[in-house]
Amino acid sequence: MPVAVEAVPSTRWTREVPYLRGPVPLSWLGAAQKAGGSALGVGALVWHLAGLTRRHSGLQLRPGLYATFGLSRHAVYRGLDRLVAAKLLRVHPRPGAASVVDLLPAAPPEET
Repeated sequence: MPVAVEAVPSTRWTREVPYLRGPVPLSWLGAAQKAGGSALGVGALVWHLAGLTRRHSGLQLRPGLYATFGLSRHAVYRGLDRLVAAKLLRVHPRPGAASVVDLLPAAPPEET
């Protein structure tokens, strides 16, 4: 029996409709997933910000964006720590102000 598939309504991507702008390297996403915890969610937040600003460095992580990705500030801190440990981000901490991060390229995946 055929399965009914609903059509996805066509929409124009605007500032009113949040989106993740790419390309986002799959090797980077895979490395963020392997880092565990909230690293992938924080990585998606950073890539979203990179797409909006069209930059890969000097990205300010403002708390207003955390809720969009369902992240608390503590989850963001833990995710940043994991992404730094995985060598996917460089963080420039600023006490009392939004952290500034730089995206780093992911190492190529190992052949198995």
